[in-house]
Amino acid sequence: RSVLHPAIDLAALIVRRQLMGHHENAELLAQMSDEKERLFARAVSEWSDQNPHEAADLFQQIIQADPANERAWVFLFLLSQSGMISPDQIVDYATVKTYVAMPYAAIADASQYIRTKQTAKMKACDDVLGTIPVTDPLFVPVTLLRIAWRDSDESAGSHQQRGLENLKLIERVSPYASRDHLLMLRLRA
Repeated sequence: RSVLHPAIDLAALIVRRQLMGHHENAELLAQMSDEKERLFARAVSEWSDQNPHEAADLFQQIIQADPANERAWVFLFLLSQSGMISPDQIVDYATVKTYVAMPYAAIADASQYIRTKQTAKMKACDDVLGTIPVTDPLFVPVTLLRIAWRDSDESAGSHQQRGLENLKLIERVSPYASRDHLLMLRLRA
């Protein structure tokens, strides 16, 4: 095992370093991690590099080895909702909900509500989604879900209030997300 304190989520740390562009640092941390952490870091890296098929295959491998890996289930579900992976890679909402608990269940709910245009139901998820820490590899997609909800649902508050809240969320996620994507979100906010 690594020399880091056992309370540190090494896989999350590796992913965060990759997303921030510190690939050499991430590789050194990966050498210190076990095979499960390296596989998860590779899967998230493929996801962030927009290689959905490769990411889905890796998340499926993680789930086969460890069906209790809630993060892998949620990432695979988000990929399934994207329409960018093949039918044999897709996992459905009901299946994911049987394997994940809060707060990860709220991510699946939020993604499902946005996809099915039931955005008014997002309000119940938003407080839980707000508890996902910046250190969690799901922080970026969760924050983008929260922004999408505010952008599309008038029940989330006045136009001005939603814009101001989205600007705050964009600032929180900006060190970890694509600048081009955030520019459009910032313009809308």
